Amino acid sequence: MNTTVGCKLCDKIIQLRKEKGLSQEQLADYLEVSRQAVSKWESDQSIPSLDKIIQLADLFGVSIDYLVRDNATAEEHNKTVVTTQDDTLVMEQLNTIKKLVEKRKPGCYEYKSKKTLCGIPLVHINMSYYGKPLVAKGIIAIGNVSVGLISLGVLSLGLLSLGAFALGLLFAFGAISVGGISFGGVAVGIFAFGGLAVGVYAFGGCAIASNIGAGGYASGYIAIGDQTKGVHQFHVDSASRAEARRMIKECYPQLPNFIVKLFTVFLKG
Repeated sequence: MNTTVGCKLCDKIIQLRKEKGLSQEQLADYLEVSRQAVSKWESDQSIPSLDKIIQLADLFGVSIDYLVRDNATAEEHNKTVVTTQDDTLVMEQLNTIKKLVEKRKPGCYEYKSKKTLCGIPLVHINMSYYGKPLVAKGIIAIGNVSVGLISLGVLSLGLLSLGAFALGLLFAFGAISVGGISFGGVAVGIFAFGGLAVGVYAFGGCAIASNIGAGGYASGYIAIGDQTKGVHQFHVDSASRAEARRMIKECYPQLPNFIVKLFTVFLKG
């Protein structure tokens, strides 16, 4: 068996599996795990549990020591048998496994694609399920705190941003969102849609806008709603939809028709 000195656990699993003539699915069936689990071991995204490492050693005919040590020397086909009297060797192996596990942050998951754009990973996922929030930075970024062109996280910043707190240069979706086009409980943007919406064009329960505001309470140059404040006011109980649309097109001819229709949807035909 030609094994490479210094190769990692993930590389050894791949080589030993292929020498055994097994597919990832066949190895997964033998170990009673999913094929995805084997794939993650081999791509160094996760490591097998202690009982699975023991099963791998038994299957491939190598020692646990060989599997877990990056600097292990090449071994013969027959594994080194560890007896109950080899306490020192057993402890060394368990300590090695412990150190490998400790390198992985508990309650955390991280994936970073090998492909990059201008040195930035195409995909970076960095999540912590408890403890200190982790930051993901990539073209596509997913994390507790995320920064990317497409960004998803509790706190997210990007061209397209989704999160509890979202800041998007183009689109933002979140409980609190700030973006060119913003959707959220509290939304601030050029076009803002939310419970409290503030923007050039705002639509929501309380809509405050410089140009057009529409909602339960609406404030703007053109205000459409139950309670209104503005130069041109259209109350939902009395105003004409056609009249409001004419006024919007007269004041803001650049607005697309679907936006005009959205802001006047509550008015009578």
